[in-house]
Amino acid sequence: NENIHMKVRFGTPVSEVLSGRLKENIPSRIIINSLLTGFQLKDFKFPIDKKFSQIIAIPEKTDREFLPFLSSGKKSDSFTNTFLAKILPVFNKLPDTNIHGEKRPCISCGFCEDVCPVRIIPHLLYKYINKGIIDETLKKYEIFNCINCCLCSYVCPSKIPLFERIKEGQEKLLKQGCDRDQCDLPHFDIEIIEEYRGATRL
Repeated sequence: NENIHMKVRFGTPVSEVLSGRLKENIPSRIIINSLLTGFQLKDFKFPIDKKFSQIIAIPEKTDREFLPFLSSGKKSDSFTNTFLAKILPVFNKLPDTNIHGEKRPCISCGFCEDVCPVRIIPHLLYKYINKGIIDETLKKYEIFNCINCCLCSYVCPSKIPLFERIKEGQEKLLKQGCDRDQCDLPHFDIEIIEEYRGATRL
């Protein structure tokens, strides 16, 4: 209902913090700490700990919009050059869970590459991971340099969850025995060894 600051004891369930403070009859998604880098909380029995800095509630909105890129820009970002888009600071933009567009194939526009603070190439990593190519190539393109800022996903005009795919690629590499310091992946499949690192084929 309103932005407030609270002092809460460690161990207090999130449900007690939210009780009576959410708008009625409006489904909300609860995000912890940050809209860009935070995570969605589904279990409200989860206890508050020192990692909590913010609890954010944003309205769930999944309805398909008609030509969202032609919107006036009054309540959400717009690609149009209408007079409303030019004087946006006077309007109170409201976040919601709608991605305001449809997921489309990567067009290699380079927006994600331009915005990346550590200078990796998210769209290239995405293409390798999406095709199931999990090998030294990802390490060569510095996949472990990702700092989880999510800016690549935010700017992507094709609505591709780039950060999620990069994280998925990192996890698959770690399972195969590759990390930031060492990457000795085999060029063959080893089914009987669950944790592989630097083994040689017999």
